[in-house]
This record gives sequence, structure tokens and C-alpha cells, in this order.
Amino acid sequence: MKAEKTIICRITEPTKRKKALLIKELSNANGYIRGITNDLYSATKQAMDKYIQKDKIKEQHTYPLFLRNDTFRVEEAKNTKEFDYWAKIPISNVYGGIWVPIKPHEPIKEEHEIKDSKVVWKPYGFELHLSISFEVKPQSPKNILAIDLGERVMAATVSTADNGNPSLYGRDVRGIRRHYAYLRKKLQEKSKSKVKEVKDKESRIIEDRLHNISREIIEKADKQDALIVLGDLKGLGNKDTGKGARINRIANTMPFHKLTKMITYKAKERGIRVIKVSERLSSVTCHRCGSENTDRPTQARFDCNTCGLKNYNADLNGAKNILYRSLAYMAGDGAVVNQPKTKASITKQDYDTEKVLGNSSLNS
Repeated sequence: MKAEKTIICRITEPTKRKKALLIKELSNANGYIRGITNDLYSATKQAMDKYIQKDKIKEQHTYPLFLRNDTFRVEEAKNTKEFDYWAKIPISNVYGGIWVPIKPHEPIKEEHEIKDSKVVWKPYGFELHLSISFEVKPQSPKNILAIDLGERVMAATVSTADNGNPSLYGRDVRGIRRHYAYLRKKLQEKSKSKVKEVKDKESRIIEDRLHNISREIIEKADKQDALIVLGDLKGLGNKDTGKGARINRIANTMPFHKLTKMITYKAKERGIRVIKVSERLSSVTCHRCGSENTDRPTQARFDCNTCGLKNYNADLNGAKNILYRSLAYMAGDGAVVNQPKTKASITKQDYDTEKVLGNSSLNS
């Protein structure tokens, strides 16, 4: 099975001449798609035509310099510790193009097949966004790892492989967002440039945190040979989801979609399957008895007025509902998985066990 991904490579400290050539080529590329200039390497013209719809061009937008895969090369750098690889970038009217040093965020392997890529301008310099494809072994899952995304905890997971013991990720993300929102508010009237600086710093911190969270979840799924089940974020703000307008506001400030995207593409790289199930009413339904006669005394806690479940972790309750809903998918797909206790088979002793989990192991 083929998987594809993009490796971000920072073009590090090119000489003044090479930087000027990159700027000129990027400028020519943007001029070409707007019909202003034709001074561009012919293969690059083809790549620009392939990836940019000229009838939908945004006038103020700077488009990347697209590169056809047979027009550039990447080679490992030898005898230097300053950078990891060289990349040859085609430049119009420069025979052989230019070689620039690059630092990728992860190793470029021999088995990676390089596809069409692009050079992107950022405020701090140029990046080569290297598109690659590679073979992965498709998964035959034996377990299910269910993920519930929430405000207090970015991701709560529960798996059929660990007897329902939860893992909670990203407790600090909400605090980070609140801290930087406070800083931006204080700086709003003093310095717009400082506000942007603070916002950029926040984005980098959150991005790094999400990468760590998604990486840990993928490692767990891989170790447990588990299919990943995500709550479907479509219609997240609708009232009938059980999360309502409040979550609609939270969804705009918490990076749920970005984390979902990271989990999905990192799972694909490992051959791990990802499915989505409806989150409708998952936050207000008791995972143990299926009742919707429930209360949320706090954002973190969940009570059921039918079966008596009290002070249970709300994130874990949502994750278990998603886990139970995924069983129907697995049965229909013909996959053999370790089955958790379903609501119909839970006994009084199981209820007491759930209370212990809800009141002790999750209070921290």
C-alpha cells in the first residue's frame, strides 16, 4: 500500500547570490501565473500550470514555486555537521540550477520516492516542501483505540487492549491558549507587531505540542495493533451533538481539526487504519447504561441519574461511547478484535469497578 507525506525542509543560510536567485525565481513564478512575465524555466511553467488554477488567483497572495519531480534532486550532505542534505533547485537562465543546504524535520530515506514538490517563502526564509511516497504494510487490527477530543483534555483515549484504562493527552493546551490570549489582549493597544510576534510564538508552541500528542497516540496504536476511531468533528457545534453552542465556540479556539489531521496522516504512514464515528450525544450519554438522563456538574465531571454513575471523568465517558460505537464497524468489516464489555453485559461488580476508575484514577 502506498502512503504519501510532505517533509518540511528549511533552506539554511544560502549565499546572497543563491538567495537572490530564489527570490527572483519565486517572483517570476508569481508573475507567470498572472500573465506578467514568461521568464521561467519551462518545466517549472508546467508545474505551475498543473497546481494553480489561474481563474482563482488571489492578487495579494504569494504562491509557492512548484517543481516537477524530474527537475530537482536531493542528496545527503557529507563531511559537514552544519546541515543534513543538499537540494538542487532549477533556476531559469542558470545552467544546472543551484545547490542549497537543507535541514528536514525528519530523515529522507532511500526508499522514499520523491514526487512533485515546492519551494515556499516564509518570514524567516525559504522552505522546500518535499513530497514523497513510500510503501507501508496494511494493518489487520486486533484492537480498537478510541479518541475523544475535548476542551479540558485535548485527547482522551481508551483501548480494548488495556482493560479500559484511559490515557489523557494535552491537559496543558487550554492553559497555553488562555495565557497567550491574555498576552495579546494586553498588547493589543500598544503594539500590533508585538501581537503578531506573540501569536506566531503561540502557534509554534501549540504546533509542537500537537505533534507530540499525535506521535504518542500513534505509537500506542502501533504497539497495540489497534485501529484508531475518532469522533467525527462535522457538525460539532450543532445542538443535537450534545455539545452545543459552547463547543462551537471552543472548536474555533482549540485546534481539534489540526490534531485530527496529524493523527490521520501519521497513522497512514504506519499503515494504521483510521475511521470516524458520529459524536452525536456522546457527551451527554452514559457509556455504562446508555441513558441520556445525565448531568455535568463541571466540565470535567459526568453523572448519570439512571444507573447512579457519579463524578465520572467526562472525557473518558465520551471516549468509551466512541469505542462502543466503533464495534459495529469492526463487526461489519469482518475484523477480529478484543471485545470490551458492552453496556448490555455490565454487572453490579463492573459498576463498582467503573466507579473506582471514575473517582480515583482519573481525579489527578
